Amino acid sequence: MIRSSSGSMPARAIQPSFFSKGNKASPFFAKPSAAPAPKPRLEPSSRQGPAIQSKLMIGESGSVPGMIQSTLEKLSGQKLQEPEPGKGFAFAEGPAKGGSPTARQYIERAIQSTLTFRVKWGKTDLSSADNGIEKTDDEVVITIDRSKLGDKVWSAEEILAEKLVLAVTQHSPSAEQAPEPASSHPGESPLARITVDELMQLPLSGTDQREKQRHLESYVAQNLPHLSKGRQKLAYQLGWMASGIPFSEILRGIEMDTPFRFKQEIKDGRVFATYFDPQGFPADADKLDTAAFLQLLFSRERAVTFLPGENEELAKPVALPKTGQSCTDAEQKDSANSCCSEPMLAEFRGHLSTARAYLSRARKRLTGGENTGCQVRKHFKGEAEGKGLEKILARLDLAEGELYLSRHGWKCRRRKTGLLGCDRRMSGAKEGYVGGSVRKLDTNILICVDGDAPFTEWTTVLHEVMHRVGTSGKEVYAGDPAYPGDDPVNNADSYAGLVEELGKPDWSPCTPWPISLRLISGSNFGHGLVLGARTEFTPLGPGLRIVDWKLGLQFLWLPRFGVIDEAGDPARNVLGRGYFGGDTGVQLNLPQSYGSLHFEAAAGLGFLLGEGGGPAASARLAGSYRFGKGPSGFELGLELGRLQNLTDKAGGDWIIGLSAGYRFGRTPKRKR
Repeated sequence: MIRSSSGSMPARAIQPSFFSKGNKASPFFAKPSAAPAPKPRLEPSSRQGPAIQSKLMIGESGSVPGMIQSTLEKLSGQKLQEPEPGKGFAFAEGPAKGGSPTARQYIERAIQSTLTFRVKWGKTDLSSADNGIEKTDDEVVITIDRSKLGDKVWSAEEILAEKLVLAVTQHSPSAEQAPEPASSHPGESPLARITVDELMQLPLSGTDQREKQRHLESYVAQNLPHLSKGRQKLAYQLGWMASGIPFSEILRGIEMDTPFRFKQEIKDGRVFATYFDPQGFPADADKLDTAAFLQLLFSRERAVTFLPGENEELAKPVALPKTGQSCTDAEQKDSANSCCSEPMLAEFRGHLSTARAYLSRARKRLTGGENTGCQVRKHFKGEAEGKGLEKILARLDLAEGELYLSRHGWKCRRRKTGLLGCDRRMSGAKEGYVGGSVRKLDTNILICVDGDAPFTEWTTVLHEVMHRVGTSGKEVYAGDPAYPGDDPVNNADSYAGLVEELGKPDWSPCTPWPISLRLISGSNFGHGLVLGARTEFTPLGPGLRIVDWKLGLQFLWLPRFGVIDEAGDPARNVLGRGYFGGDTGVQLNLPQSYGSLHFEAAAGLGFLLGEGGGPAASARLAGSYRFGKGPSGFELGLELGRLQNLTDKAGGDWIIGLSAGYRFGRTPKRKR
C-alpha cells in the first residue's frame, strides 16, 4: 500500500527585538523604569452586597445547570448562582479554580454592567456583521447557534468567550488604559495610548505591525504574571500574528490550556481557521533561540475548514476549481484544479465512512480495557502505554472529526504521471508509487488515483487525513524493514496500520502466551534423588491445536545426602550437581471428555553445574493429563529424560520422574 509524505515547512518572519537572547532593549525582557501600578482585582459581585443588581441573564431554565451556564462556569472557574429568580446570575462564594482569568474578568463585567447581558440559544448568520450580538435599549443579546458548535473546532467555550468579550467591549467599554508601550529601538516615537478593550479586540486600527507589537510587548510583560515566561512569549507571538480572532480568545486558550484559534476567515459560510495546541508547551520556551521557537510553534499549528451547522456526512468538499469534473492534460498541470470526478468523490466519501467506523471501534478498544498492547507495540514500539498512548488517542480524536469529505479540498492526479508528485517513490528496500500528499497548513488533500475504480484504498485516505491533523515526520511505510521507524507517534502509516488492524469487526484481543509451571520429582535410576522445576509456553497462542510447538526452561538438582563432617566440605557433600537449560519440541494434544491428554518430545542445550560441570544436551519424552475443559488447569505427568555432558561422552544421566503443575491460559474473545 502506498502512502504519502508531508510537504515542506515554510519559515516565518519574527520580530527580532522580542526573541533575541540577551537583547536588553527589548521591553519584554527589560526591567521597567518604574513598577506599574498593580491592576485592581475584580471581586465577585456576590461579595459586594445585595445593592448590586446582577445583569447576566441566561436563556435556560431549570435547577440543573444547562450548557450555557456550565460553559460560563468552565470559563470562569467559578460556580454561578441565581440569588433571586429572574434577577440574573452572579459568582458564588469561593475562590476561582482554573478557568481563564481573562474570560472571568469579562463575565464579571457583564454581571456588574448597567446593561443587561442575555445569553441565549438561537440561529445566527455567519455573513452578518454582528454575528449574534445585538443591542436593544438597555439589553445586549448574545445568541449562540447550538447547531454550529463542534467538539474539536468551534467549541462552546471558544465561541461563547469570544462573543461575550466582544459584546462587553463594544457595548459596555472600560476606560482602563493598556500599559504604555516602551521603545526597544532608538528613535521610535511614543505611541498613542489605547484601552485594554481595544487591545483585546485585535487587530488594532492601523496597519503598522511594529505598533501592534509594541502594545502587545508591554501588555504581556506587565499584565500576565500568572503565565510562565514561555507562555508569555507565546501569547505575544500569536497575538501579533493573529487575524480575524480577538487577542482575548488567544489568552483564554493559553490560560485554559486548550486548543484555540489565532487565525480565521469566513467565506460563503465556510470557516477557514488555524488552531494552536498549547498543551504541554514548555514553560521555559522563552529560552529557545528564534529558529527553535518558530519550529516549536509551527509543529503545533493545525489548519481546518468546515461548514458550521451542516450535515457533515452529506456536505460538499471545498469548492476548488474543477471539483467533480474531469480535466484535460493541460488542466491537470494546473495545481489549483481539483480534477476529482464525481465517481472519485463518491468513492472517497465511502472510504471516509469506512475509516470512521474502523477508527471508532479502534478507539473504544484502546480505552475499553481490552488487551490491545501487542497491536500498539507493533505499530508504535514502546508507545503502547502511559503518555505515549495518550498522544496516540489525542491524535486519533482529532482525526475522527476530520474524516468527512467537507473538511478538505480534494485533488486527484493519475499515478505514475509525476503530476503534483504522483510518481514513483523509494522507501528503504521497498519501492512503490505515491498514494497521496498533504502539505503542512494546507486544507487540501491530493490522492494519486488509478484510472478505474477502485481509485484508491480507504487506508490511503486515512493516512492522508492523519497528516491533516498534524502528523508529520520521516515517513516509514508498513512493509518496510524499518517500520514503524524511530518516531512512530509522528508516522502517519503507524496510525493507519493500527486503525486498520484494531478496528476490524472480527478483531481479537491480544492474548498472552500460555505458560505452564511444573515441579518435578524423580530419580536418576536409583543413584540419587532428582528435584526440578520447569516453565514452558506455546508461541502460537492459547488455542488447543492437535500438534503444537513448545518452548521451555528447566532446572534440575541432584542433591547429595549423608552426614556432614565438621572437617568436610558442605558444598561438595550437600549441593551436589545441577542442570539449567532450555529446549524446544512438539506436543500432541488429544481432547478428552473431562480434560486433555498430551504427549511431548523435546531436546535442548544447557549447562551442568557442580562436579563435572560444562555444556550439556538434554532430551525428554513426557506425557501429561490436564484436568478441565478450559485453557487453564492442573496437570499431572510422567517424564523420561537424558542429560549428556558434551565434554565427556561417558558422562550422562537417565532421569525418570513425576511432574505436577498448572497451566495459565486464556481463550481469545471475538469482538464484533
